[in-house]
Amino acid sequence: MAYIPLGGALLELLVLGELGSGAKYGYELTHHIRDWFDIAESGIYPVLRRLQTEGALDTYDEAHDGRNRRYYKLTPAGAEKLAKSKRGWHCFKTCIDQFLAETEGTEP
Repeated sequence: MAYIPLGGALLELLVLGELGSGAKYGYELTHHIRDWFDIAESGIYPVLRRLQTEGALDTYDEAHDGRNRRYYKLTPAGAEKLAKSKRGWHCFKTCIDQFLAETEGTEP
């Protein structure tokens, strides 16, 4: 796994994208993202709290083996935010690809 620095907007997109397929509990969500990206687990929970405060996520608790698991799920506003973030990502990626293709072969 390569280290890729993730800013807040990219981490937010990963969290929203992960929840786009359905509700997940915090540990499950963070570890799936960490399977792909080298980020601290502690960096994901502030994003979850902020998205919840913004109304993009709802939470609910379920008992599991004598403990509660906190599940996160997208609200309609969160689904809209995910769609907008995906469009933004595709535009950003296209611009970066075009920029790199244009500058390929040039010396610094």
